[in-house]
Amino acid sequence: MPAQKQFYMQYLKFVLLMFLLFFLQPSCKKTDKEEPVVIKEVVAEKKNVKTYEIVDIITKQGLSDKYNATFGSLSIELIKTSDTTLSFYVPDVAEGSATLKFALATLDFNVSKTIAPEENVVITTLNQNFNAQLQTVPSSTPEQTADIDSAKRLRQDVLELFKLLTPEQKTEALLIYEANKAAFQELANSLKDLDAGTTMRIQSACPKTNFKNFYSCTGKNLGDASQALKNSFKRLSKLLLMSAASASLAPFSLGLSSFGAVVSGGAAFYLSLTETFPAFLKFKNALFPYLEARWVFSKALFEVVVADFNSEVSTNLNLAPKFRTLTAADGAVDAGVDFFINSMKSLEEYWNKLTAIFGQYPSYKNNETATTLATADITISGVSNPSVQYVGHTNQSVTFKSTSGKNESFSYKVKVTKEGFVEEKTLSALVKVNCPTITFSTNMGADGSIAIQNVQGGVAPYMYSLANSPYQSNIIFVGPYVSGNSYLVKVKDANNCETTETRIISKEPCGNFANITDARDGEVYKIVQIGSQTWFAENLRASKYRNNAPITNITDNTQWTNNTSGGWCYNKNDPAYNGVYGKLYNWYAVVNTAQICPAGWHVPTYAEWTTLVNYLGGTEVAGGKMKTTGTQYWVGSFDTPFNKDATNSSCFSALPGGSRDQFGDFGFLGSMAGFWSVTESGTVNNYVWTCNLRYETGGSDLYDINKEFGLSVRCLKD
Repeated sequence: MPAQKQFYMQYLKFVLLMFLLFFLQPSCKKTDKEEPVVIKEVVAEKKNVKTYEIVDIITKQGLSDKYNATFGSLSIELIKTSDTTLSFYVPDVAEGSATLKFALATLDFNVSKTIAPEENVVITTLNQNFNAQLQTVPSSTPEQTADIDSAKRLRQDVLELFKLLTPEQKTEALLIYEANKAAFQELANSLKDLDAGTTMRIQSACPKTNFKNFYSCTGKNLGDASQALKNSFKRLSKLLLMSAASASLAPFSLGLSSFGAVVSGGAAFYLSLTETFPAFLKFKNALFPYLEARWVFSKALFEVVVADFNSEVSTNLNLAPKFRTLTAADGAVDAGVDFFINSMKSLEEYWNKLTAIFGQYPSYKNNETATTLATADITISGVSNPSVQYVGHTNQSVTFKSTSGKNESFSYKVKVTKEGFVEEKTLSALVKVNCPTITFSTNMGADGSIAIQNVQGGVAPYMYSLANSPYQSNIIFVGPYVSGNSYLVKVKDANNCETTETRIISKEPCGNFANITDARDGEVYKIVQIGSQTWFAENLRASKYRNNAPITNITDNTQWTNNTSGGWCYNKNDPAYNGVYGKLYNWYAVVNTAQICPAGWHVPTYAEWTTLVNYLGGTEVAGGKMKTTGTQYWVGSFDTPFNKDATNSSCFSALPGGSRDQFGDFGFLGSMAGFWSVTESGTVNNYVWTCNLRYETGGSDLYDINKEFGLSVRCLKD
């Protein structure tokens, strides 16, 4: 025997042995003491069969691994291929009626002959189908190119190994292949609608009207393909099992002729695998992007919705629209999606039997991404209170009006339609009358009492409340109260127009702040004169630019890292921190030409921060003069109260709002106050100068950090 032929023969034996050993592992063993289980209900999957075809007998549980049987006049074996299935090759009997007899049943069949196709016709057709299917497989990534190369090597190996069979083995292999090839051709035919990747830009087989229609249609196509793939995988695994059952695996040393039907069935398996593999690659390249696509509209839309509206003032609903990837629990989305999920579930059993060839069964992902809502996406209806009028909305900003001139409670329905999805909910809300802005100052006396003074706006006489106490006409609240603590202050005028603020009140000489009102959102800020400069004495809380364009609220870490436009967040994404610490902004929001500070104010330059620090005595001592006193908010490291050298003698009233780093992680809440400048660093690319105050020192630091950080903003008067 030539050396090359000997090599391929040994290679064939080795490859066949590996596959057969992998699949010839019965799910349960029958001991010598076990008696056959007589089962009354035994059904053949089909009555009309062909010679060399694999036929299933469906039974109940409790099967032995093998059964001896006769089919017509020939002896055969039935092999357990699942807990409820026995399988056998239809032997080469005469056409017509034939009876299967074995321990559990007697079943009648009608047999037709399988005609062996010509070898050259099979090989030519197989090559043509292989090449045609492989041309439709994407090859734009290194992984896809590697898959295609692997398929080509498989085809070449199969053709070389097939040449080594004896004429008899070739004939039997072709008969087995011919009798069982329908399942593999079904797979190729089912992929006709998967003619492009699963994105709305390039997929041509499904409507591109919206995400739901498109991806549901694609899911139906993938479900059809996965059903066909299941049939192919099921037939492939049985080809191996039945080949192993036809003859003993040993001894290999006696040559190919000792294998009998093992070699023929194995060769048929390889021919069928070659028929299947390009179609599988096409299915895989459509399936994986589908599982990774973020298109299912999240039901978390209404988790945190604003409940209070100022009459005739546009207010953001604070809806949280997101798209996420598909999960196994999404069958209710659409019939096509439900079909896909169930089809994949039925495929899993057979895929897991063939992971050595086709890789691991794919899993569902768990990803989501934020999206935006346009005006047309939102419908407002069903206002329950006749004294409340729905005025209109722009994007998420909705306007209601109290027609009674009083605060009015009401409910209304919000319907959101996005990419074919519809989510709606009835919400409860309060509309407040369009009251004038009431400003005031607070002061703590030496005895710990608190006075509410310098009230402006509204109509006198006024009433006052401190820490949710009953309203009183006296401006003095007898304590003692704790200096440096935060207190809820309410002032109400004669028309019941009310202003509510949470303020830190201390014995520092900072009780008589002047105020300015931000026209964008009605926020009132304390301001303070320090030397020649006038500063905000609070951190900025705005969510819009000066031109009322919204600044994006970014909660996702990856989006924060990759964003190069204006964005803000609450520390730890918790709105409860907004009243005391304000918002954290990235630098792109700070330098946006639409301006982040109110009209007449701006974000300071590095030089203007330097002016402030120098006026307060330089970097060694300025921080203490800028920090609020006490340890209610300055908690220090490891939650240990500590606030070194804090006097707030400048009334700058810095609070430790912390930061968000370039990776989206939050930190330093309670231990660091960091403020942006608009001045880029001249020494490090992508860095910007900032002013930083810390719990463990009375100094101040002016240093540069990455633009992707999130810091507080203090506005400086123009």
